[in-house]
Amino acid sequence: MTLFGPDASSFQGDVNWGAVDASMAFGWEKVTQGTGYINPRWQPEKPEMLARARATGFVPGAYLFLEQGNGTGQADFFHRVAGDLTGFALAVDIEPSTTRPDMVTARSCVSRLRKLYPGKPVIGYIPRWYWGNQDTTFVDVLWASNYVVPGPAGAAALYGHVVPAQWAPYGGRAVSLLQFTDKAIIAGVAGPVDCSAFRGTVPQLRGLLMAGVGQPPTSEGETDMHPHFLTKGKGAVTPVALIEAFDRLLFFSNQPAVVRVDWVGVDAKTAEVTLGYDKGRQGAAIPPKAHAAVVRRVDEGDNDVSMLIT
Repeated sequence: MTLFGPDASSFQGDVNWGAVDASMAFGWEKVTQGTGYINPRWQPEKPEMLARARATGFVPGAYLFLEQGNGTGQADFFHRVAGDLTGFALAVDIEPSTTRPDMVTARSCVSRLRKLYPGKPVIGYIPRWYWGNQDTTFVDVLWASNYVVPGPAGAAALYGHVVPAQWAPYGGRAVSLLQFTDKAIIAGVAGPVDCSAFRGTVPQLRGLLMAGVGQPPTSEGETDMHPHFLTKGKGAVTPVALIEAFDRLLFFSNQPAVVRVDWVGVDAKTAEVTLGYDKGRQGAAIPPKAHAAVVRRVDEGDNDVSMLIT
């Protein structure tokens, strides 16, 4: 299933979170920007959002809008304003505005937030259109931004235009939240608003945003949801170790590519997978008892191909 939630700031004014809760599963409110701006709506919205969480299980979130400069100082400023965030998810918005926050600023901010809010996952709103393929693994949950064209309209109607490529991993991390529009019409919010999607259930969403439960695991016997990039070059080979918990190899490339998968330990047919931006995510089912695979580039091998094992 797919869940939806808006993110608001002073631009939206007084949000009726009770009305939002009737149709949305989660929602965000801006708290600070840089070391000087405080969203005047944060203090009145905070108790209302928390009340919805207690009443229905709605998942509220608070976010820091990052500026270039002293990331640690911005985290400290956010902490003084936001206060106790028990019951809230925590996010950092890393995108250009009057400044362009860089990796050093972003990492220092996230590192400080982890100390200020121990045990709480730090979600990173890091649009690929700004960040490119720079590392995103310094945050605990990746929140992407890739808009559909239509709107204004309801969240579900707009999400119907989303294609698999908009969920493609980047920077070393899979996308868990996708902001897909700034033109959603949502009861309780005045005018069109940013809206994001989560693919899963409310308990899964809460576990991910509140406790990091459901994050890409790497221990034996669990699913490896960390994206990897195949070795480049014509005929290049990427060896892959498998365990019985794995079901599929998933691939994505934003340019035409072809890969061949040979299974080790079983008598199974070789899988050939054709990729491209228009094809979205493609996969190959892992045969029972296969304990490894050899993934070979059968194209020119000059573009990136990401792979997930699920």
